[in-house]
Amino acid sequence: MLSKVLLTGSTGFIGRNYYNAYSNNIRRIVRKPANNDANDTYLIESLTSKTDWKEALTDVDSVIHLAGLAHSKSYSNDDYTEINYLATVNLAKQAANAGVKKFIFISTIGVNGVETKDEPFRSSDMPNPHNSYATSKYHAEIDLKKISEESGMKLVIIRPTLVYGADAPGNYKSLLSLVKKTAILPFKAIHNERSFISIHNLCSLINFCLNSEEADGQIILASDGYTVSISEFTNTIAENLGRKLYQIPIPRSFFLLLGRLFNKEQMIGQLINDLKVDDEETRNKISWRPTKYKIETK
Repeated sequence: MLSKVLLTGSTGFIGRNYYNAYSNNIRRIVRKPANNDANDTYLIESLTSKTDWKEALTDVDSVIHLAGLAHSKSYSNDDYTEINYLATVNLAKQAANAGVKKFIFISTIGVNGVETKDEPFRSSDMPNPHNSYATSKYHAEIDLKKISEESGMKLVIIRPTLVYGADAPGNYKSLLSLVKKTAILPFKAIHNERSFISIHNLCSLINFCLNSEEADGQIILASDGYTVSISEFTNTIAENLGRKLYQIPIPRSFFLLLGRLFNKEQMIGQLINDLKVDDEETRNKISWRPTKYKIETK
């Protein structure tokens, strides 16, 4: 019998796209019977630190762990600790005991921090998680390394930058909605540098790490390999929507003032600050290379 790849978070944005692109030999984990189709799926009641993975791990050679709580104000510190940290460690321990050879963990660039100053982020940087979401991912990384060292199960940690693509949630969805609603945006004077990654590149990277030994034991900072400013990014979204977008020059200092006045400094920072990753470091670690994709808006 061919060994399986266990895919958690298979109905989420990244998991759905990964499964659509690389569905061979995948065992999908779902939490709702409606998502349980004729393909190889396994239904779990919930993702917690007590979930029993024994049957789901039968004949499984590798695990791609995508499931977890995304960054949201609706979740508490305890929620993030339970789902993103403890539940991940629970799965990894049971996977190692079941003889799984490789565990791929999708973390977040937030483990490095919320912004870059003079130098881009590198995997060797001292971690500086900036919120409960990033902290829970970082704690999971620490324990996963220990499990890997003790069991011999290969570990790959991927920290993606902001992921964009059709139906992407989170910040990209907010930017897309903003461009759809208005023809004028205030970013002309903002010349920041931010790294992003297409959902297609992220899925390609995950699949590369699954099938190559080059990434084993590595922390990979995932991006498209170039940076863009917020004005360039929103202009491209508008262009792909077939809309005319006018950018007006509002000084950076005004954005910073708004952030302080309305307690939205982190949200404003995600728009106007730099967040760059060292793409050369990734190229030196593995032979995978990103492809330049058109920004999808539908």
